[in-house]
Amino acid sequence: MSHLFRSLWAFVFVIGLAILSSCSEDSTTTPQLLTPPTILGQSVSEISHQSVMVKGWVDGHGRSLVCWFEHGNNISYGARTPDMIVEATGDSSLVEYRINGLNPETLYWWRLVAVAGTDTVFASDTSFTTMMQSNEPPMTFTTIAPGDHNPFNFYWNGSDMDGAVVGYRWRLSDNGLSGIGEADTLGLPWNFTTVTDSLFTVSADFPAPREPGDTGPRIFFRPHTFWIKAVDNLGFEDPSPAQISFTAVTEAPEIEVHILPSMDPNPNGCLELPLPISFTWTASDSDSSPGALLEVRTLLVSLSDLGISTCLTQDEYEELDPLTAMDEGLWNEWVEYDPQAQVQPTFALGPEHLGERYLFAAMARDEAGAWTEELTWGSNVWLVEVLSD
Repeated sequence: MSHLFRSLWAFVFVIGLAILSSCSEDSTTTPQLLTPPTILGQSVSEISHQSVMVKGWVDGHGRSLVCWFEHGNNISYGARTPDMIVEATGDSSLVEYRINGLNPETLYWWRLVAVAGTDTVFASDTSFTTMMQSNEPPMTFTTIAPGDHNPFNFYWNGSDMDGAVVGYRWRLSDNGLSGIGEADTLGLPWNFTTVTDSLFTVSADFPAPREPGDTGPRIFFRPHTFWIKAVDNLGFEDPSPAQISFTAVTEAPEIEVHILPSMDPNPNGCLELPLPISFTWTASDSDSSPGALLEVRTLLVSLSDLGISTCLTQDEYEELDPLTAMDEGLWNEWVEYDPQAQVQPTFALGPEHLGERYLFAAMARDEAGAWTEELTWGSNVWLVEVLSD
């Protein structure tokens, strides 16, 4: 019995060791190896001149991922999109992002990056080229303030559907009587501005026809055309500039000549005066703005230089109208006139004029180019004979 008992205990001991060994192996944990994420592919779409849609497919193998796209002009990249979180799934996932602010017609490199824990994987380097920039030209609109006298106030604005208006080019023509002609616009420069309104002073130097017996103010006019076109941020100009034609109208300025010593005009001939003799004049323009340019020119000519041997009467002067046929070069140059001046200009006859007969005249011209067309006896035209005694 003793031998059998010892054998039984030996068997139990062996079985116990086996159980203890099995328990020991179950209580020891072997670390599980995690699979790195996989990038299954990448592509681009919707390429324009300034943006692109980049896409990639990733598999985290049951792990959450952080993904982004790197991009730049070479494989050093230099720019990246914001992080995109991909939740843990048992399948592949799509990540995509629209990159904006790119330059047109430019080669860009890009790739997808996926990170899970300490595992980082990179897609292969690939590239795309942005499109050539398309551009819609800007549009322009203009208006003119009511009225027909200087100065004229123009307003304009522009719009650009795919950019921004940065300025405007304008030009202003002096049209002929028959309208806009090639001579009116040939070589006419375009001026650049960034403002959207301005005052323009234009010419009105065509004498308007007069009805018989019309004694009203002498009217001058001239048609004009104003062009304006918007310029966008790429330098494109409106191919169809806005334009508006209008007619400027003005009354001729007035000028009055006074003789010293003060005398009434003599309708029967020249005023016979001893020295000193002087002429002064005052000019005005009823329809010009305050401070507008006003010019005056004068004429002193011997009647003998006009081929006139005797003093003219008023009727003879008006019938002969010697100033109409007279050489324009006999007039003095135009000089600026100040209506507000306390002392008006004076022209004096001296000893060198003794014994001669003279015609003195003055005319005014306003900023529109209208001039005193009517040179009237005893008003802005005087005939004098300088007495030798």
